[in-house]
Amino acid sequence: MALRISILRIFARLVHACRFGLVLVLHWLLPRLDGNALTASTKKRWVPLMTAARAEHGRAVEVTELLLRRCLELGLFGPSALEAGTSVS
Repeated sequence: MALRISILRIFARLVHACRFGLVLVLHWLLPRLDGNALTASTKKRWVPLMTAARAEHGRAVEVTELLLRRCLELGLFGPSALEAGTSVS
C-alpha cells in the first residue's frame, strides 16, 4: 500500500511540474523516473507528455522537449512500447 501511495505522489508531482512549467523540478525528477511513470495516464487518459504539450505557460515547449528526450532515452518510441501504456488510478 505504501509503495502505491508513493508512486501516485511521484506521478502527481510529475503532472504538476508539467502543467506549471517547473523546469528545475523536471531536471531533478526525470532522471529518476522509469518508463512506467512517463506512460501512466490519469483517469481522463492523459499522460504527462500531453499535459506538458497543452500547458498554458511560456515553457510548454521546453517542458515537452524534456519529456520527449527522457522518453527517447528510455526507448519509449518503439511500436511495442507505444501500444503497452499503463494507467494510474
